[in-house]
Amino acid sequence: MTCAFRCGLLFLALGAVACGGGGADDHVAPVPPVDTGTQTADDVVCTSFASRGVKEHVARVHLPSGVVDVGAEVSADVVADASSIGVQGASILTCANTVVRIDIASGAVDTSNVACDVVSADASTVWVLAAGKLARYGSFADVVAHSPSAVTSAPSASRLAPTADGLLASAFQTDTVMRVSRDTGAQTSALKLQGYAGSIIGLSAVKNDRIAIIPWYTDGGIFVFDAKTGARTVSVPRPPTGEILHGLACE
Repeated sequence: MTCAFRCGLLFLALGAVACGGGGADDHVAPVPPVDTGTQTADDVVCTSFASRGVKEHVARVHLPSGVVDVGAEVSADVVADASSIGVQGASILTCANTVVRIDIASGAVDTSNVACDVVSADASTVWVLAAGKLARYGSFADVVAHSPSAVTSAPSASRLAPTADGLLASAFQTDTVMRVSRDTGAQTSALKLQGYAGSIIGLSAVKNDRIAIIPWYTDGGIFVFDAKTGARTVSVPRPPTGEILHGLACE
């Protein structure tokens, strides 16, 4: 899947350039989002990565408008496969075979030698899923020091995202998002995403009890769902200039 994901992004990004994507304008205004009217979406800013041409950039996506601000360039070798990310302070944490930290402003990368399959984070915790175990760390410095605060069993998932009281988890291709205990790593409930079954390349909790995903490129930019019912409330299309978003961490 990793190779296929990387190659798919590269193929599509090249196509976007051929169609006029990847220009010099770093402020992208997509076509208006589709709001189903079932819920009012307050303004939220999400951190993501944007594939622009053959390059990767830090991106900030505004919901529900869908405006994308493309920022610092990041090594594609580090982030091209990033589908789970987390923000801690001024940095993004993700998995590039090992846990890495990326400075949001500059795109500079700090590496560790801690192996990972999935990484996410919030202001106080870094979660590292690897080899069937879920480890919790306080910070990237703790990761580098191999000093987890706890290690539990891991959910059967390849995407993670923190919530106020637990974790969200999902498979790569699914119609369901799981809720997972922070303390045990066990699934506590599951939510079927209404009207969606496909690949997820970004997952985040959103304030006011919502869940956002980045679907695979054929579906659009970002979908927002009601976290209680699974109903889709907002659909933000891909930017018309062709940026491919992946990885998602919303305020």
